[in-house]
Amino acid sequence: MEKVNKARVVEENNMTGSKNILVAPEQIIFEEGGCIKRRSHLEKCLFVFVILFVLVSIGLLAALIITWRSGDRQDVCLTEDCVKTAAMISDSLDYSVEPCDNFYDFACGNWRKKHIIPEDKTSYGIIDELFKTVDIALKNALEKKIMPGEPEAVTKTKTLYASCMNSTGIESRGVQPLLSFLDKFGRWPVVTSGWREADFNFVDAMSTITLYNSFKWDVLPVFSTVVKADTKQSTQYIIYINQPSFGMPGREYYLKGRNDTMVKAYEDLAVKVAVVLGATQDDAAKQMEEMVDFEVNLANISVSLEKRRNLTALYNKMTISHLQSIYPQFEWLRYFQAIFQTKGVDIIINDSLFIINEVPEYFSRLFQLLSSTPPRILSNYIGWRITKSFLTDLTNELDNLNTNYKKIIFGTSVSVPRWQKCAEYTKNGLKMAAGRMFVDETFDKAAKDNIMVMIDNLRSVFKEQLECNKWMDEETKQVAREKVDAIGENVGYPDEILDNNYLNNLYNNYEYGDNYFENILKTEYELSIEALKRLNIPVDRTSWSYGFGPATVNANYKGETNYIEFPAAFLQPRYYSKTYPNSVNYGGVGMVIGHEITHGFDDLGRQYDKNGNVRQWWTTQVISRFKEEAQCVIDQYSNFTVPEINLNINGINTQGENIADIGGIKQAYQAYRKWIKERGMEEARLPGLIFNHDQLLFISFAQTFCGNMRAEEAKQRILTEYHSPDRFRIIGACQNSEDFSRVFECPVNSYMNPKRKCSVW
Repeated sequence: MEKVNKARVVEENNMTGSKNILVAPEQIIFEEGGCIKRRSHLEKCLFVFVILFVLVSIGLLAALIITWRSGDRQDVCLTEDCVKTAAMISDSLDYSVEPCDNFYDFACGNWRKKHIIPEDKTSYGIIDELFKTVDIALKNALEKKIMPGEPEAVTKTKTLYASCMNSTGIESRGVQPLLSFLDKFGRWPVVTSGWREADFNFVDAMSTITLYNSFKWDVLPVFSTVVKADTKQSTQYIIYINQPSFGMPGREYYLKGRNDTMVKAYEDLAVKVAVVLGATQDDAAKQMEEMVDFEVNLANISVSLEKRRNLTALYNKMTISHLQSIYPQFEWLRYFQAIFQTKGVDIIINDSLFIINEVPEYFSRLFQLLSSTPPRILSNYIGWRITKSFLTDLTNELDNLNTNYKKIIFGTSVSVPRWQKCAEYTKNGLKMAAGRMFVDETFDKAAKDNIMVMIDNLRSVFKEQLECNKWMDEETKQVAREKVDAIGENVGYPDEILDNNYLNNLYNNYEYGDNYFENILKTEYELSIEALKRLNIPVDRTSWSYGFGPATVNANYKGETNYIEFPAAFLQPRYYSKTYPNSVNYGGVGMVIGHEITHGFDDLGRQYDKNGNVRQWWTTQVISRFKEEAQCVIDQYSNFTVPEINLNINGINTQGENIADIGGIKQAYQAYRKWIKERGMEEARLPGLIFNHDQLLFISFAQTFCGNMRAEEAKQRILTEYHSPDRFRIIGACQNSEDFSRVFECPVNSYMNPKRKCSVW
């Protein structure tokens, strides 16, 4: 392997930097006009020897030239695609940094210097360029004229997008659509003159919220109710009740109390919004202060992320009757009946139905808190959470208030461009119709087959690595092999969405007009009805309906179905391209495939068996050994300090993602070497680069995470995220990679090659 030195440059594809000249046979000219004089016997012998030497030399030279023409030109790829790929990689590198000193700065330094964070972004990285590319492709499709004969679902998608883009119409309607909607919940007390407690019913308000609880809202005040696969009977759906989401990014934002700067900014936003909607300044200040105090208390009784990683502890199955006996302060049967017996869901509910209570301790504390909370405060909180979810969908005045708030919380100073916001909402709301449009517009359908080959390769490598595992016994290895073999995959898009009739049937009930607010409500309601109806049907683990849409830039592992997902929008440069060398593809999408497979065996994923059921399928001794290995990862990442805010990563919350990163890059590299072995030869090198393809794989991996982030974003990731900041996803994974250290010849105990390494898988 070749060691990379600082600021080393290749010219004319020559590793020394000089320009060697190779002489082709047609350029060799023999001088004419000479003569041979009589020589002695010795001279004649010497002359013959010289002639033979020259002839042999010419033969060797010719052979070398032929070898160069047939072999060396294969060794350096000079196609337009290779030149572009080489330039893309080189343009991000900082050659002034040694890879073994800080691989992230080496791989991303130049990219980070040249890219500032846009004013509407909390962070900006190479993946954001992909987000924008996908959104632009979707925008182009959405803004095409409605054509006769196109699928009705596509027409509806264009209509939803157009209503969002109609800023003049939205502005002219003001806040009245929101005020009318708030009437469904007993109205918002702070903006309602003469509000009475009799106007508000907590059970009715919570059941109505659940009927509109889809992806956009994430309102879920006080507590949440969803239908998901039963984690111990994964072929069936069941109702889960859980603690709520919050108005700020997470419960951790409230724990310093109401005098914290961010809590104050949040309260100030609520006051100003209430005034815009009709409250007096004094009423708004008093009532929003009470409301924020309530939410701070709510956050403090909720359960932290660290305590929610034992899936068995979250599984508390009981009948509605039993639930009622534990928490008699709430009419549970009436609540569930109001949700599931509504038109469109039509499921009969009785008190013998089983539900799962994920956080019993939260609900015990909740009803103690509610017993001392006046209905006005509770109603104000629900009204505020609903209102906040629509701030960017109404007038410019409300949008500007939200932008000012986000400047304090997230560091952004302007709102997201309207077209981008509308494209995002449309692709998330009508994900299969938008996915069809994206696939038709830009996706290379052959990519599906290529990715499936990579998945099979990485699956095989994971099983090979199981054989080398020293802390797992043979009995557990066998069930682990069975699980990795059972992992299913959804790649690109479901073929059914290319069938117009199928696609149209998905959106039969979605009828849109010109008014964006009502179109949002229709979308949220229909999506919620679809989710709730699952309660009476078996789980289809192959279905795309419960995961990402094809136009989503993301990837996922779902433990309850033992499935991995790679949407079409994710299978784009810089994660994947048919024009990239396979080293670059394995460093990009290959690492992500390995990452998602490893999720099936991280601290959460290992709790699911091959069928998606939570049970102990490892021996007690193996679990103990796993926890020892995982603790190494926890300790290592807990010692990483994020420079933007001088805070350390939460190694407990991020352990699953960190384990998956470490395993993912290990599998990607080994899978690539396996592919090379089967191919029988190395890939042609990229022009103008000094790196071999083993090194390019790691560089490609690192460069998918190149980016800059604001201090506010760094804080949010530390407090609420399961992923480590991008810098440490690269540094941590590579520090723990024996392959990386060998490929880059990093000295032992250099920053990127610590002597102690953590490697669960």
